[in-house]
Amino acid sequence: MITDTRGIVLRQVKTIGGRRMISLFTEQYGKIGAGVTVSERGKSRNAAAMSPFAYGNYELYISHGRFHLNKGQVIKNFYRIGADVDRYMAAAYGLELCDKLLEEEVPAKDLFELTVEFLSTMEVYGAPTSDPVAEGDFGVLDPAAVRSSYPEAKRLAENLCAAYAKEFGVDVTIARLTQTFGPGVVRGDTRVFAQFAEAVLEKRDIVLHTEGRTARCYCYIDDAVSAILTLAAKGAPGEAYNVANPATFCTIREMADMLAAAH
Repeated sequence: MITDTRGIVLRQVKTIGGRRMISLFTEQYGKIGAGVTVSERGKSRNAAAMSPFAYGNYELYISHGRFHLNKGQVIKNFYRIGADVDRYMAAAYGLELCDKLLEEEVPAKDLFELTVEFLSTMEVYGAPTSDPVAEGDFGVLDPAAVRSSYPEAKRLAENLCAAYAKEFGVDVTIARLTQTFGPGVVRGDTRVFAQFAEAVLEKRDIVLHTEGRTARCYCYIDDAVSAILTLAAKGAPGEAYNVANPATFCTIREMADMLAAAH
């Protein structure tokens, strides 16, 4: 039998004989394992649709209770999420949870469709007018400043989410992540906490290029993932939530002093 379904690739595993096994979370069948043949050079016309984070339409051949991927057409590929280590770690952890917790071939359409979880950042606040920042604060943005394109884009994306929630009843919950740190942060990351940590590891002096008065909260990766999953399950539709640890609120100078004193 040949059938079509939408699906999200959770992971891909190499097997013997030029085969790959794709763990696919499908709208119609729930989580399934689907085999696909790859050429000797490791190429496949379905390569893009087989990548983790790929969301697409999949043609499946079902024989004797086994699934084979005939072809896939990408609707949206989120491979660019890998450019941001924090989002990559959170997204990868979410896919891993789905892969481990979902039962084989048990449809979960509500889970597949119910929540469009938009991962925003604290950038929507522009230049905050209070410390720490609350969800009801709107900050100050200069539309003529070139860098304002980034936070303005965040605001536009949230506005689109809110519009779809009101117009079409889409169950949207917005998570505004502050700077997130933890395992997976790569060497060369330009964020302040990463630069400071790298200086400590290499036994170099921590150098401040400003007076270090900027203050914000931070969040550990495990806490960020827990918050995202909590919002996916319990967040109020259409609402925005800050994801940050208030106990970490400090200036850049205070962070540098703390690390220098400890090491």
